[in-house]
Amino acid sequence: MSEAAEAATPEVDPRRDAARVEKLLAEVRAMVGPVAWPRIEELVARLMALYGAALGRVLALVTESGAADERLRARLAADELVAGLLALHGLHPTPIAERVGQAVRRVRQRLGAGAATVAAAVDARGVARLRLDGRWSSGVPRAAVEAALRQAVEEEAPDVAAVEIDGIEWTAPAHP
Repeated sequence: MSEAAEAATPEVDPRRDAARVEKLLAEVRAMVGPVAWPRIEELVARLMALYGAALGRVLALVTESGAADERLRARLAADELVAGLLALHGLHPTPIAERVGQAVRRVRQRLGAGAATVAAAVDARGVARLRLDGRWSSGVPRAAVEAALRQAVEEEAPDVAAVEIDGIEWTAPAHP
């Protein structure tokens, strides 16, 4: 890409831009009447479907060319912007259940030795179901563990429909 093209391309921050899109849609919805809003929703949905189909076709062409090896899949999955768009369109190279498991393992590593087990599954509706099991001796309150798990899963697998967490209850030990 030329320097002029790079200068003209705004900095992309997937999280910031997604939040801005949501805000803009909410503002537009508040401004338009009930007749216009369904058409706007359809327009956005059709644009999303079009871009998703194009991304899928690009991946198919790359695969047909023989270039879609494990290294390329890993690079696509590691790029936050690309991985998020692929997940949004159901094209992520890593299965959703595997990504949920990776997120859970990351949180458990951060919690250290006090973290017990977290069983993770994704149901047919795309709901990530996490179950806290075992003996937790972490000084971290359950609410903080749940928040960390929820955030990690949503970051790693933005295509989950929801995150549900259940299992044992505990209270953090009182600090003197």
